[in-house]
Amino acid sequence: MKLSLKNKFLIPMVILIILGLGVSSITSYRISKQALEDSVKDQLEDQAVSIEKELSLWIKITQIDISRWADQSYIKMVLRESFIGNASITVANTELAEGKKKNIFYESVNVVNSKGEVVSSSDSEKIGKLKVSDQPFFQEAVKGKAFLSDIFASPVSGNTVFAVSNPIYDKDSVVGVLFGFVSLDDFARTCVEPVKVGEEGYAYMINRHGIIAIHPDKSMILKSDVKEYDFVKEILSKENGVVHYIFKDVKKTAAFRKHAETGWSLAVCADVKDIMMPITLLRNNNFLITSVVVLFAVIVIMLVLKTVISPLTQVIEGLTQASDEVTAFSAQVASVSQRLAQTSSEQASSVEETSASLEEVASMIRQNVNSAVQADQLMKQTNSIVSDASVSMKKLITSMADISQSGEETSEIIKIIDEIAFQTNLLALNASIEAARAGEAGAGFAVVAEEVRNLAMRSVDAAKNTASLIEGTNKKVKDGADVVNHAAAAFSKVAESTSDVGVLLGKITVASNEQAQGIEQVSNAGANLDTVIQNNVAQAEEAASISEQMNAQAEQMKNFVNRLVSLISGLQSKQLD
Repeated sequence: MKLSLKNKFLIPMVILIILGLGVSSITSYRISKQALEDSVKDQLEDQAVSIEKELSLWIKITQIDISRWADQSYIKMVLRESFIGNASITVANTELAEGKKKNIFYESVNVVNSKGEVVSSSDSEKIGKLKVSDQPFFQEAVKGKAFLSDIFASPVSGNTVFAVSNPIYDKDSVVGVLFGFVSLDDFARTCVEPVKVGEEGYAYMINRHGIIAIHPDKSMILKSDVKEYDFVKEILSKENGVVHYIFKDVKKTAAFRKHAETGWSLAVCADVKDIMMPITLLRNNNFLITSVVVLFAVIVIMLVLKTVISPLTQVIEGLTQASDEVTAFSAQVASVSQRLAQTSSEQASSVEETSASLEEVASMIRQNVNSAVQADQLMKQTNSIVSDASVSMKKLITSMADISQSGEETSEIIKIIDEIAFQTNLLALNASIEAARAGEAGAGFAVVAEEVRNLAMRSVDAAKNTASLIEGTNKKVKDGADVVNHAAAAFSKVAESTSDVGVLLGKITVASNEQAQGIEQVSNAGANLDTVIQNNVAQAEEAASISEQMNAQAEQMKNFVNRLVSLISGLQSKQLD
């Protein structure tokens, strides 16, 4: 993801500020936390030591009291089986009661004989009713040793007590034991319960067997066996130290010390959340201060950057618009140049084809000129031939007229012959009639007359046939004359047309020569035009190349603008189409 110039400047600055303040805050937090933890640890340890000293002093006082009472003569007298012994019981009871009254931490002080039977007590009603022969504090003391028991529930009241016992000597012999049940309530009330660490910290004590003996929660005393907890195991296994643990979902830190004489473990604990409240407040305040400083720094930086980025943004907008226009113009020029180059190439191709076509046309026109010249010569020869044919046709017409006249004359002669044959036939008929009249004398004449008649008939037939032939010939001659006249007229027109064609061929020849010259000029102009167009193509291609370079420069300019936009705003500017 690309970042804007504002973000490139703002984010590192904010990060540096956050890192600086964060490192400072974290360092101060850790130093303060460590100092507070060390202070709390020292405080816990000091209080644990103080409670241990108080406990040692308190136990020492009870031991001195029990020892002093055990040495009193009236106590020893109580254990003698005599009148004086019985009389001493009252004194002993009174003294013990006075001692209990002065030291309220005693639940009771008792004197027992060697059998473990109470013979004197601060509470006289216990005499003869309480037997402790099975208790360790009696069994150890009767052997001649002062003894301090573990904490347990008083068999008389059920309160939390421990027993301090001391042997009673009479003439170097142990005759009994004096013991006192010492209540922990007074010690807890005066030495343990006042201990406070923070709002939730407190002190507590565990006996030798891992049972709570003193605790702010009274319901746990002598009823909660906590030796299975890991932190209790550590407490019971060590002489002193500091443990961190979670008890009832609360994270705690405790300093503990084991009382050397009793084996009881004293612990002073603090709620980690409670004791760390100042550090938590410090951390929260540091976070708040850091947030405020960062926010203020962001506002200041953004105001400063605004004064810098606003002109840059205007410049970018101007550059973007200019680059867009340059790109558009270069694209248009490139497109026009490409089209011009393509059109010029097509024109050059067309000119080349036209030049080739003109060369072919010029060649064909030159052939046409040659053909026209030959045709003109042929037409001149044809005109001469047609002129001769026209003269011959005129002669033929004259001959046909003469033939027609001769046919008419022949027809007149045939008519005369036909008339002669008709007269001969009449004469032969008359001769035959006359011969018939003559009889035999005219038989020979009749034969001659018949022959003459036959000849006359044959002449008539021949005359008719000849007349028919001559008539057909005359008709054909007339038809031929008409045809000849038409042919003569046609030949006359052909002669005129041939003359006109000759004139036209002359003109065509002249025009063809002029066209050949014009085509040659056009061909030369086409060659020049092809050169010009080739130059235009080269220039158009060069213009297209320059346009492409302009377009590339415009694209490069656009890329620079994009990089500048990306630098300023972190966004990719719109690409040119």
